[in-house]
Amino acid sequence: MESCELLISEVQKRSALWNKRNKKYRDRLFCDKEWSIVAKKTNLDKEDAKRKWRNLRDTFLKEKKKVKKCRSGDSQENAEIYTGKWIYYKLMLFLKDTTTPRNTEGNISDEENTEENTQQQNSDLSDIEENEHFSDSFTGNISSIPAVPNLFETIT
Repeated sequence: MESCELLISEVQKRSALWNKRNKKYRDRLFCDKEWSIVAKKTNLDKEDAKRKWRNLRDTFLKEKKKVKKCRSGDSQENAEIYTGKWIYYKLMLFLKDTTTPRNTEGNISDEENTEENTQQQNSDLSDIEENEHFSDSFTGNISSIPAVPNLFETIT
């Protein structure tokens, strides 16, 4: 139990290992040195420390999903406080802001989307105008509409 707490503490001190916004996060040589320091301080092999950290981080993310989100307009006083059973959740809360899901976008840009919407709206308007014109032509006497011959009667 203490080894996990020590590992969490050592990784937390080195934001380049967990914070994607850190400029050194993508520097593999720097991070490799940092993992060596963490491994030495926790008496673990470097690869074991990395593996254990990934497991802790993944478990934290799963636990974080269990936290109920407040709805718009709800007061924070009534928000449920997470009281999960995972003992390291509170220690790992420093990851909370760096693990939020990204905003996703569609494959149509706003410009294209606006252009398509305008074309669709114009098409809809012309259909409505055409239907109004068509329905106006039928407001007169129904007897003025020519009868359609029944093709089946002529065959037999």
